[in-house]
Amino acid sequence: MLSVIFKSVLAFLAVYAVIDIVRHFICAFFIKTPAVKDDVFVVIKVKKCTKCIEGVVRSIIWQSLRADGGGFVPSILIVNMGADAETEDIAQRLCSEYGFIYYTTEEKYQSMKDSFLKD
Repeated sequence: MLSVIFKSVLAFLAVYAVIDIVRHFICAFFIKTPAVKDDVFVVIKVKKCTKCIEGVVRSIIWQSLRADGGGFVPSILIVNMGADAETEDIAQRLCSEYGFIYYTTEEKYQSMKDSFLKD
């Protein structure tokens, strides 16, 4: 009797695993873009972050996709606070790779922040 229950549970888990694998393959092929919410922003202020800016941005993306079953990526705003040219190039490249990453200067960021605080 115990072996029948054990075999039934094992068969159920195997079928569940196969269904889950098929579901992941279907999602990988048909869902190309993650869900991006325009009302949630992660603001990253950069100055001399040549070594870490790309890793930080990609970490935010992957952590967001992994959390709660994935699929949600916040918009990311990179603010130039006097960054060197190499950091700016990396940030611009990330903006061109991802449609939910934005790059701005400190002055534009302050005006955006002021307009949000007025509302």
